[in-house]
Amino acid sequence: MMKTEQIKGNFFITGRQGSGKTTVGREMRRRGYSVFDIDHTAGLGKLRELATGDLYDFAEITLRSPNGLVDWNQYWFEVQADKLREVLDSGELVFVTGIASNYADYLGLFDKVFVLIVDPEVARNRLVNHEHASHHLPSEIDRIMDGYDDKQRVLVESADNTVSIDAGGSLDDIIKAIEGKIVS
Repeated sequence: MMKTEQIKGNFFITGRQGSGKTTVGREMRRRGYSVFDIDHTAGLGKLRELATGDLYDFAEITLRSPNGLVDWNQYWFEVQADKLREVLDSGELVFVTGIASNYADYLGLFDKVFVLIVDPEVARNRLVNHEHASHHLPSEIDRIMDGYDDKQRVLVESADNTVSIDAGGSLDDIIKAIEGKIVS
């Protein structure tokens, strides 16, 4: 971990599925950074049922689904504003990782937004071999990969505070790139 005693700020690490957000966040946490993953921090991310507007924890939906999958035609995954503000106020240097349907509403709360960029074939391979690959049916992976480059570009262009990070290299190189941009 780089010396961060004098560094303060809130940083968002995002990207499309398969870009490495969760892996980067876990490694940064292991190195001593304060990292909150939208997918795994209680109350930070919730599923909104499109038909009713009701909010659910991810586990509630997957547990009652016959195949353990979320039907993404029926739900959006959203960051919860109150929990996000609580997380951002929790430390001197805070990283939040993930992607959500309403991510653009909160980009202004971050000093910088790091967008992890990968080649679509690298992303596809990561999704197929991901620890949760059983959650991705082949048709779901095809849906994710449809227009992958264009969707990455939209993320990069979504705010003035975004920084592209090449996430096709080693985990150490990715984290060094992020650390180098925190202070610049």
